[in-house]
Amino acid sequence: MFLFVPFSAINSFLLFRKKRLNLSEHCILSGMILLGVLLISVLAHLYFPINYMLNFSSDAASYVVIAITLVYISFGYYNAFRNLYSTFALLLRVLLLFVLLFTEIFLLFMLSYGYVTHWKFGEIHVTPFG
Repeated sequence: MFLFVPFSAINSFLLFRKKRLNLSEHCILSGMILLGVLLISVLAHLYFPINYMLNFSSDAASYVVIAITLVYISFGYYNAFRNLYSTFALLLRVLLLFVLLFTEIFLLFMLSYGYVTHWKFGEIHVTPFG
């Protein structure tokens, strides 16, 4: 989760140029948004054991937490840059920010997966104690 801050800061630095913030200010903005995401995550981790004990649907709760997190991130960037961009332009930039973040996370995952498997992609055999 902490990789969210530098990737998000670089992406917002590239996408939201009208504000004329430097990269460290974008890091602060991304860090503040990460604090909210961590708070949502903590509340979700408190809710999931209760959800498990009461036998509710855990899939629906997971999707709600993901949706709340994405809305919170969008709301944070909307509040930071709403005076400079039209609503459509701002929503388009936030959507592009998510696309860039998910692409970077996917590439980082593929690089780490390739490194761990010695670049031999295929079936994975997990032996934690062997």
